[in-house]
Amino acid sequence: TPGLHLGGAFTFASGAPFTRVVREATGDGLVSRLGPPNSERGPAYASLDALVDWSGNVLGREDGAYLQVKNALARENRTVYVDSEPVGALESSGMQANLQNRYERGLPRLPIVGLRVRF
Repeated sequence: TPGLHLGGAFTFASGAPFTRVVREATGDGLVSRLGPPNSERGPAYASLDALVDWSGNVLGREDGAYLQVKNALARENRTVYVDSEPVGALESSGMQANLQNRYERGLPRLPIVGLRVRF
């Protein structure tokens, strides 16, 4: 129906499983070690999308315009795993005491503007 419409969508997902990849510098260069398959879990993901939509008749046509904002709360949502970096000193066993997981940057707040014209 013609008029102004408001909408929103909230998405939440628990962390996705991943296989840890540890890159370490050794005397021979950079070495990668794989952990047990899918034994780690990434951070949770949450996103709020908002929508304002207008439609009406203009010159005998059904026209409309909308503004959608993806990730309206600008959450980081770093969910795509890249690798892990050793942090701190080696333990007596020769293994790193702490690992820091690195993730790709998530989708920033993203405004989308659109027009619709139907003949």
